[in-house]
Amino acid sequence: MMGYDLIRAVTEELAERWELGGNLYFLRLDELDGYRGRQAELRAKISSRRTRREALKRIDVGEIIDSAYLDSLGVRPRDEAGETLEARPVAAGSAEGVARVVFAPDEADRFDEGDILVCPSTDPGWTPLFIRTAALVVERGGVLSHGAIVARDFGIPAVVCRDATRLIRQGDRIHVDDHNGRITIIAPEGER
Repeated sequence: MMGYDLIRAVTEELAERWELGGNLYFLRLDELDGYRGRQAELRAKISSRRTRREALKRIDVGEIIDSAYLDSLGVRPRDEAGETLEARPVAAGSAEGVARVVFAPDEADRFDEGDILVCPSTDPGWTPLFIRTAALVVERGGVLSHGAIVARDFGIPAVVCRDATRLIRQGDRIHVDDHNGRITIIAPEGER
């Protein structure tokens, strides 16, 4: 680890001497060698690269990147929940139940047997909720994520659906279909 500390210290010193601050990281190693003689040119490159980085940060990339879905990279999901939402399967099965949108495991006080847990992601603190849940919908994760592994251990279906906590409302009656990678909103909250 000491090697990285040394590289960072040298880089920070160089950035200070050249009055570049964090902009030094927008230069390539081969450009550092001739920086003194090409300051104006390289500062223009830094500006261009910084602008490009800011633009790339605004591209919406899903939480799971799967080569079968490359065409959907950078495409925003619908703003309003429709009858069917696309999802990526991570644990097999299908289930129907009332959606419980939860952001922390200690918020799940109104969680009933057979409800469907909808949350950003899970960690070991969420595991007790899996005992009562009929299915899991997370916004990020993959087949090796905590939620997927525990869902398979408990024998419940699980899917990943970007923006699920925004698109699925508390109390919606939903059907999670892991086989087809879909979440169907059967009855919106209040119409059950």
